[in-house]
Amino acid sequence: MMRLVTSSLLALAACQKSEPPSASQAPAAAIEAQAPAAAPAPELRVEPQPDGTLKLVAKDKWGGAVDTVYENLTFLENAIPALERGFTPEQTQKLKAEVQRLKETSK
Repeated sequence: MMRLVTSSLLALAACQKSEPPSASQAPAAAIEAQAPAAAPAPELRVEPQPDGTLKLVAKDKWGGAVDTVYENLTFLENAIPALERGFTPEQTQKLKAEVQRLKETSK
């Protein structure tokens, strides 16, 4: 019986309305609620290899490593639609620009 009374009192005490936050606590809560600053776009490199292949080294938009070798520029260019699903728009633009630069230098 004593346990029932004690648990009932504890349950009632836990259900009591707490006081609203004071004015000094409100700014701290607002600061914590701010979104973190945007991180810079992850690095992306296309490295020509001695055997003529192209190595793509990057981090996807989730932070996972992308380390892929393509047979030639045509294979890399054809892979862009699939790659851009995992890259940020900035990375996709950089990749397209790098492919264009490699096309111009290979002429």
